[in-house]
Amino acid sequence: MIDPRVQMITHDSPLGRWTLWLWLPPPELAPYVVGMWDVDGVAGHRAEKVLPCTEIVVIFNLGAPQRLLDPSDLSTGEVFDSAWAAGLQQNYLVTQEDSRSRLIGVRFTPLGAACFLGLEMAEITNRVIALEDLGAGGLSPLLDRLRHTRCARRRFALLAATILERVSDRAGASQAVLWAWQTMIDNRGDVRTGDLAEEIGWSAKHFSRQFHRAVGLTPKAAARIMRFAYAAELLGRPGRASFSEVAQVCGYYDQSHFNRDFRAFAGDTPQGYRSRLVPDGGGAFAIVD
Repeated sequence: MIDPRVQMITHDSPLGRWTLWLWLPPPELAPYVVGMWDVDGVAGHRAEKVLPCTEIVVIFNLGAPQRLLDPSDLSTGEVFDSAWAAGLQQNYLVTQEDSRSRLIGVRFTPLGAACFLGLEMAEITNRVIALEDLGAGGLSPLLDRLRHTRCARRRFALLAATILERVSDRAGASQAVLWAWQTMIDNRGDVRTGDLAEEIGWSAKHFSRQFHRAVGLTPKAAARIMRFAYAAELLGRPGRASFSEVAQVCGYYDQSHFNRDFRAFAGDTPQGYRSRLVPDGGGAFAIVD
């Protein structure tokens, strides 16, 4: 039976050869998980930028070790060979693979990540941390089971069952913060955060404090990343929308504002970023070398 929530994408070009599986959550997991992905293949480049986005990502490594490089000195970095979590980032990351990659990742909402990891999201903002260093109990056997599960669909099912069990046992953020986050996501960051606080009935200071505790960023910082992530996604879509069109759709008040955010978050101009896009990456990955 075909599962409409699962999509398979294959790629074979000088940029690399890989099979990518994508999974969309059922309704019961939608508040916690944006999606999952499973990739097996070899890239034609060794290093790539991972741009800031609106999800907390947890990755389980099923193959060779991966490296997280220092963006200011690509000759140094940290090796990850088991499982790790990346909180919301305000700068791009640089990753490197030395051989074939076999990874499965979960794109969590802040609520889902907090419940799954048992942490406040501010603890991992702008950080990438091995799960064993986070004290995320009970997840080591999960990695072993994933490594011994041969089918991507079955790995998705195993992860989904584990996530549902863990989030059901934990309390999440306040409903007011969840409403504010979803409103910002629905508007792709193009919303006045003061209006959200007023709608909830909180002072701006209290709203910012509660939001930061649950999400890991202030509302204004989160909105800025949402807007940038949407712009990066649009630039990565087929059709080649112009830079001015993307800037206007995403709510940038002029082209220089648009360019500044790209330099801040991608370390590049929109033109340079588009020329280095990684295929099938949803606009979130750019080739470094």
